[in-house]
Amino acid sequence: MKKFLIILAVIIFVPLISLVVFLKLANFNNYKPQIEALALKYANMNVKINGDLKVGVSLKPSIELNDVLISQAENNQQVAQIGQAQVQFSLLPLLKKEIVVDKVKTTDTNVYYGENDSVEIKDLSVGMESFDAPINLNFDTVVSGIQITGEGTTSSFKSIQDSGYNDVDAKLQVNALGYTLNYDGGVKGISKGLTSDGKYEIDYKSNKINGMISADLTGKTPYLKMSAVSNELNLADFSEEKQAENIWFISEAQASTLIKNMPIPYDSLKMADADVSIDIKKLNVTPDMVLTNILTDLTLKNGVFKADVKNINGGDGVIKGTASLNAGTKTATVDLNGNGIVLQKLNTAFADSGNEALYVKSGGKSDFNIKLNTNGSNTDQYLENMNGQVIAIIDPSVLNVKSLERLQGNIIVQILNNLKLNIVNKDMNLNCAVVRTDIKGGVAGFPKGIAVDANDFYIVADGSVNLYNEKLDLDLQPFSGRITDTNVSSVLGSLLSIKGTISQPSIGINKTQTAKTVVGIIATGGLYNAGDMLLSADSSPCYTALQGTSYAGHFKSSDNGVKNDVSKSYTDTKEVVSKSITDTKDAVKDLGNQAKGLLKNLVKDVKK
Repeated sequence: MKKFLIILAVIIFVPLISLVVFLKLANFNNYKPQIEALALKYANMNVKINGDLKVGVSLKPSIELNDVLISQAENNQQVAQIGQAQVQFSLLPLLKKEIVVDKVKTTDTNVYYGENDSVEIKDLSVGMESFDAPINLNFDTVVSGIQITGEGTTSSFKSIQDSGYNDVDAKLQVNALGYTLNYDGGVKGISKGLTSDGKYEIDYKSNKINGMISADLTGKTPYLKMSAVSNELNLADFSEEKQAENIWFISEAQASTLIKNMPIPYDSLKMADADVSIDIKKLNVTPDMVLTNILTDLTLKNGVFKADVKNINGGDGVIKGTASLNAGTKTATVDLNGNGIVLQKLNTAFADSGNEALYVKSGGKSDFNIKLNTNGSNTDQYLENMNGQVIAIIDPSVLNVKSLERLQGNIIVQILNNLKLNIVNKDMNLNCAVVRTDIKGGVAGFPKGIAVDANDFYIVADGSVNLYNEKLDLDLQPFSGRITDTNVSSVLGSLLSIKGTISQPSIGINKTQTAKTVVGIIATGGLYNAGDMLLSADSSPCYTALQGTSYAGHFKSSDNGVKNDVSKSYTDTKEVVSKSITDTKDAVKDLGNQAKGLLKNLVKDVKK
């Protein structure tokens, strides 16, 4: 028995030990040409092994390849560069002269999708149970600095081999940055040029997007076709920034300060062609603002990106339009229209009488039109070269402003605060509101283009804003209705000047116009010139603001309204003056002191 065991050991272990010694001592680099030839024959790929080829001996024998370059046989276009690849085999099948790959590991890999563009994969492992069993994927890898994990299955190696290494089916689940992607599809033509087809679903928090996706890499330019469908998306889930609590009807004037100069990624538009259709049933912009039935088509072809917004519903209104970005001409355009949008239905917080900022009691219907074009290589040049027109309109409404402090941030609110107009905590009958700006060469002109017309007051702004350096040069004429219960200096406050920048506007008296008025008042010894100044008020500021635009007939011209209110104020003022000589003298004396100081400052400014 003992002799039998010794003989058995010699028969089994001596050849095995000899094999191990051979594997350890042999120089397998001599076999690199044979491996490279096999890759070309069976995979139609050029494989160049620049580093060492090593064989590992253990319970799971392995082959280690270092510094491997893979390219397409037809045009020698680079496909991948692998720092190290290790292939582990199952031991038992080897004893039966069968090759079964148990696991493949790669490190420091770059997969190229363009001449110089690649995806970096730090670590990846692929394993399978048998030659004709599905290949199991389990990976924890870093792609371009992003940690990616996942699992899935693909066709068996036998199936892939039988298809001539052309067809692979795959079911994958990929996790990255809190997103989960499930994909069920396949890849065809691996050795001839890739095409893929499948369905996908993306989950992120409470959001789901699904659809069909296909890609074609057979041509010179990759092509992607995709549909994206979602029943409901919450925009706040995709942004860490706090959403604005409310939106004032003239938006905050600080957008350009948030735009840092950066290059326009034109090169990325040339990397692929694409057709993408988007269908979102409900988009929660904020807890109080919802958009529905969003239908948009995106196309990318020959470096030209186009967005066709077919429909967006919000606040009973409709938004439609187009946008484009052309890499060849380095130009961009936007043409967007919104019609019949009711503010308190768009933002339901405005429909709440307990809202701490603004309550829209009735009306609230608004329209807008944005038509812009520009060109350049970066965002600064985009601002400098911008041309077009922006118009926003609010029809007659009844508003209740709860707190001006809660509406901080835009120029109009700062003006109202500065004038201390008594519009808080009472209904404000808004006849209309308009923002109209004509943009040329990066300068946004307001030809009496900001108009707020209410029963108690109105505001008209004229001037310009430089979009590139953000400098303001605006003159405003606010009028707060009656002047009978104010002094003369309040009348002078009707001529304001806004300078500074968009993010930090400064509001003061327009010294030139005010000085003329002061001199006139002193010369007549009363309020007559101030009254004349107010009589120049536009009785239809919204109508005036829209002249020369496609909305020219939206509001009617009127000889009544504000001008009648001003006339009555002027008449009432003269009666008050005649009844109170003492008050008038005090007012003129006070005005004279103000005029002296004002003229003194004007002289200093002229010297400077």
